Amino acid sequence: MNIGSLQTNGLKSYVDARWLLVALLCTLGVLGLTHIPPQFMPQLPRVHLSDKLGHFLAYGLITMSFIGALRRQVGWRLRLTVLLGIAVLGIFDEVTQPLVSRQASVGDFAADVAGILAVTACWLPWRLRNPEIAR
Repeated sequence: MNIGSLQTNGLKSYVDARWLLVALLCTLGVLGLTHIPPQFMPQLPRVHLSDKLGHFLAYGLITMSFIGALRRQVGWRLRLTVLLGIAVLGIFDEVTQPLVSRQASVGDFAADVAGILAVTACWLPWRLRNPEIAR
């Protein structure tokens, strides 16, 4: 796939608009939640694993929605680019948290990547094998 074919065929031939909207809303929701200043966060019991589980689930959800947005015939390079883009989003998420008095964490990013990989390993093969779902 090259940029010329993307412009000729249109974005519609590569992504499902409804899934893309879901993916963008999930992404905005996660970024919004991870950038709430600590003084405005609800006081929950501090459990180290719950934070990592939250990152795992959030980035898994983002990954699942973006994989859902890609049409079945999209090549592996575009799929890989999307997955790497989600990982870069995780870096951006962590790097910008100090702007709202939150702490960046390599552990949180590792949980983000684990969520991306887990969903990719489960959801992508299933989606590609089910033509009624993977248009």
